[in-house]
Amino acid sequence: VSGAMSSAAKWTGSGRERPSSHSGGGNPAPCTNLFIGNLPLEITEQELEAAFSQCGTIVSTKVVRHPDTGQSKGAGFVKFATLEEAERAIQEMCGQD
Repeated sequence: VSGAMSSAAKWTGSGRERPSSHSGGGNPAPCTNLFIGNLPLEITEQELEAAFSQCGTIVSTKVVRHPDTGQSKGAGFVKFATLEEAERAIQEMCGQD
C-alpha cells in the first residue's frame, strides 16, 4: 500500500455479508465497510483514505483509537460507496504492505 502504511501493515479486511436492520426480515445485506488491521500507530484517517482511494469512492474512514488516550489501536475501517468497490479493495489490497 502506498507510503501511508509501514511495511509491517497488512490489510486484513472482510467483505462478508452482515445482517442489516434496514433490509427487513433479517435478510443479510452486503457489507461495504471493511476492517483494516495491522496499521501503523501514527496513521491518520486521511492517510488511510489515500491508501484505499485507488479502489473506489470512499464514503468514510475511521482509525480505531483508545478512548482515553486517543492513541491508535492499529486498526481501522474503510467504507466504500458500492459493494463492487469494496470487493475490488479486497482483491487489490489483501496481503499488501
